[in-house]
Amino acid sequence: MKKLITIALLASGAFAADFSTIDKNSDGILNQEEFRLYQTEHMKMKNKGNCQDRCKGKGPRTENKVVYDLRIGDEKKINSKIQSLKAVANHYIEKKSDYKIAVVIGGDAYKFFVDDLLFSPYDKDAELKALKTKIGPKLRELAEVYDVNFTMCDVGIEYRAIPEDSLYDFVEAKKTRSIYLIEFQNDGYAYIPIH
Repeated sequence: MKKLITIALLASGAFAADFSTIDKNSDGILNQEEFRLYQTEHMKMKNKGNCQDRCKGKGPRTENKVVYDLRIGDEKKINSKIQSLKAVANHYIEKKSDYKIAVVIGGDAYKFFVDDLLFSPYDKDAELKALKTKIGPKLRELAEVYDVNFTMCDVGIEYRAIPEDSLYDFVEAKKTRSIYLIEFQNDGYAYIPIH
């Protein structure tokens, strides 16, 4: 069982993990218990004097902001990426730290955010129809419980002939992907690609 996680400490005091080395169950979903155990141990190590005051919860608190550039279309990987977003949100919730998470949808990821497949290019995709019942509630939970901001390229949906009213109601599609990414990054969001 692999328990190694590559950690990149960010200037804000937050951390990002490479979840590819954590064991996954047969559905490809990250083992949340294993992640929480790692997270607890990591925080204990940081709080033994090997970290600056901001890591120990002292000093000024900043808002932690991240924008994910989601472009994958792999049905097997989308579940693990959803779990990653949830883990990031839970990290900041547990630390009682403010956070903002945004996801800019493009590439092959459009199909996961279409609520009504009937008049979309995906209406004959049987695998996607079966997957929707599993990931739809998870995406809604991210939007409504964890306040994740989902945005989608308006040019991309037009090009793919996806009616805007067929998208989940928590997805905004008013600008291009590039404009969303520029605006989020100019507002101080850290950029993480999911390609």
